[in-house]
Amino acid sequence: MVSTVKRNIRKKQSVPVYLQIAEHLKEQILNKEYPCGTNLPAESELAASFGVNHLTLRKSLQILREQHLIVPQHGRGNFVSYSHEMELKIGYITYSMDGISSYYDLSILSELNKQLSVRKGYLQIIPITADRKEITDNILQSRCCALVAATMNEEILNILNCKELKHIPVCCLNVWNEHLNRNNRCFVGSKPGIIQEAVRYLTQLGHRRIAYISYNHFDAGNDCGLEERNLGFRSCGLPEGMEFIGTKNIPWHEWSRKTMHKIAEMEPGKRPTAAVLPGLAFAAGAWIGALEAGLKIPEDMSLIGVDAATVFFPELTAIKQPLDQFVEKAISIFGDAALSGGLIHSDFYKYDFEIVERGSCCSLKQ
Repeated sequence: MVSTVKRNIRKKQSVPVYLQIAEHLKEQILNKEYPCGTNLPAESELAASFGVNHLTLRKSLQILREQHLIVPQHGRGNFVSYSHEMELKIGYITYSMDGISSYYDLSILSELNKQLSVRKGYLQIIPITADRKEITDNILQSRCCALVAATMNEEILNILNCKELKHIPVCCLNVWNEHLNRNNRCFVGSKPGIIQEAVRYLTQLGHRRIAYISYNHFDAGNDCGLEERNLGFRSCGLPEGMEFIGTKNIPWHEWSRKTMHKIAEMEPGKRPTAAVLPGLAFAAGAWIGALEAGLKIPEDMSLIGVDAATVFFPELTAIKQPLDQFVEKAISIFGDAALSGGLIHSDFYKYDFEIVERGSCCSLKQ
């Protein structure tokens, strides 16, 4: 059998050997020659059976890991993680989906649903209600194997910290709170400095009077993600920077819209020439407010927003976060945990963001 395997692997000279090995092992897994949970032979044994060195064999195994067919366990080897019967059921904790500020939620939900469909999994939305016990009961009754949280305020923090849910893995997408119990919880999101990068981009275009339109994080349910962005703008130390921070009882997009009216009333030589918006709701409100107030975009006002959508004209320049990578990592973590029957590691997985230039920013340099 060993000699047959070697001969088959070496027949296709046009295909790299490590790809042939990966395909051969994949077929064995899909044909249930290695059932789910099976410990593959040791790497040295596999390498010898295929007549290759350990480096080539590891390249083959890496492909299987990326395809979610095997999962490594430190000191124990590689275990088959693919199951014909296993399904991932993931709960998504969110507020009401009504309103313009839900675009970020919808983007994450769409990506979760798309990637779970490939993994034979499905998604359940778990809305936040006023009764914490009711939410906890709903989560337990849903029998979700894991939870995703893309918002983190005190209410959600208390829910995730309750002892009834400590056995359920939770992935926090782009949000974290230092008071969150880190056992069985992980973070997947962007690297720090997203607002600072937006400011740097505008200053390179020659802007000095830069506005920042946001909301008091305490009035936003102690939203720690918003707090981090607010602090990020202050850390830039702009001599002519202007903060416009809203408070409760007014929606985010409405606050941003009214703020743009206020900016338009300022003297041309004193008003900001650009604005940084920490989310789509703020960006949408600023875009509407600028047009209502007679400000031309980008001639009178340059706008740049975090995850700004392309539904506007001119299209808004954005600091784009790799939401697809966030979701892919979260699902991979949950899949490995479900197969091993263990808890997830309390790690931080951080990804690069990028500036996507569209039509809403212009240079002031002569």
